[in-house]
Amino acid sequence: MPRVPSPAYGLALALLAWQPRPALASETTDRALSVSRVDTLCAAVQQSAPPASDRPDPAQREALRGCDSEALYFGIGMKADPVRARLCAFTEQSRESSRVVWGYTGSHLLMMIYANGEGTARNIAYAQNLACSTSFAPAERDLRVLHLQAISEGTDKAPFDYCHDATAGVTGGYCAAHQARIASEAEDRKIRDFASSLPHSAHPAFSALVAQQKLWGDARAANETDLSGTLRAAFVIQERMLQLRDFTQMLARLGHRPLPPLGSAQLNTANTRMQAALKRLAGHQNIGGTTINSSDIEKAQSAFLTYRQAWGSFAAVAYPHWGRDAAEAWVTMKRADMLEHLAALLD
Repeated sequence: MPRVPSPAYGLALALLAWQPRPALASETTDRALSVSRVDTLCAAVQQSAPPASDRPDPAQREALRGCDSEALYFGIGMKADPVRARLCAFTEQSRESSRVVWGYTGSHLLMMIYANGEGTARNIAYAQNLACSTSFAPAERDLRVLHLQAISEGTDKAPFDYCHDATAGVTGGYCAAHQARIASEAEDRKIRDFASSLPHSAHPAFSALVAQQKLWGDARAANETDLSGTLRAAFVIQERMLQLRDFTQMLARLGHRPLPPLGSAQLNTANTRMQAALKRLAGHQNIGGTTINSSDIEKAQSAFLTYRQAWGSFAAVAYPHWGRDAAEAWVTMKRADMLEHLAALLD
């Protein structure tokens, strides 16, 4: 079968290839003027605060213990509730520390809530105050403050989002985690729907398969992702999501007949390819100039073998006429592609 680059690796290359070009002299001047304007705007909103009635009272704080403003605001796993999201975000804000970088929580959620006027009256000044005081990188601060000013002046009418003005790799990781959280909800729904279509006898094997898929996705992302760039956290999350989507796509394929025409012959061929790639990768460090080492690949491979076994056990129960070898051949072909892609980096 034709060899194609890993989608996650291609995305990683595209992101790593992006680098800000050196600023022109005129742009440096413009930047200085922008910073001066942002400093002025930040000074003007330094004392801005929301009405006291917007904050949770003691009883509400107690009821919101352990709440999740991100889930409440975006409707992740629950119905969206911007009012409760605001109250929750204030409780999260009270636990924030200047030594910790936060993502979609606390002050950053409040920045969005007050910028968009959802669950409360719009308060751009307070949103700017939060942008001035809680942005991770100076460039992010400047972009957010000017973005909010454009909303205030009516020249930007699009909804405001914390990630629209992200510039730092650490923020990119939070943004990727946020997008993955939303996407995971949809993928998890597909898994639940698929499970509901299975006979009761297949449920234990499927539950075990789902658990092993998560462990495999985590192992693949943690051990076979290049961690050398500032966007490394985003790449790990993207790879984990790629494996989850691949899994749900495989489940969807099982709903269409005929099933993939695979068996012991294809399993043997895929095994041979996989072992050849592993042998070629053995003992190598910093493969292709990445942070990936052969010991990392061994860890991912161990998780894969358990995942493959879970696929075989599930297929033997749920699709006995298709069978264990067919399911294991399917995932082994995918694994062989991954390893051959890594081995090609040695050339």
